Amino acid sequence: MKILRMQLMTLLITGTGMIFNTSFAYDIDDIENTEIVHLIEYIGNANCRFVRNGEEYSPTHARMFIEYKYDSAKDEIYSTEDFIKTAATKSSSSGLDYKVRCNGGEAASAHWLTKELASYRSIVRAN
Repeated sequence: MKILRMQLMTLLITGTGMIFNTSFAYDIDDIENTEIVHLIEYIGNANCRFVRNGEEYSPTHARMFIEYKYDSAKDEIYSTEDFIKTAATKSSSSGLDYKVRCNGGEAASAHWLTKELASYRSIVRAN
């Protein structure tokens, strides 16, 4: 009985260690985290309207919604590109793409954010 209890404890401790080790293996690194924070701030500071499921929203509302989606999907996000694809591209309920309306034009949010990410990365590399 004592041996069985020891084996169970060893299995539990080993299994717990494996869970913790794998969860740390998938953390987003500092650079990608900084990029994601930048994109979220970019959404909130944009002089644009955001279209989700046919409804227009303010930049502040869009930022809060994208932050919520990001927090909900962190386990599926391993890069900044994953963030764009998973949290900021389309509605998970309707499947409709998000749009951004700026200065009389309209663009898919994925394209808009990917373009900003490329611009941000080139500025960071130049410094």
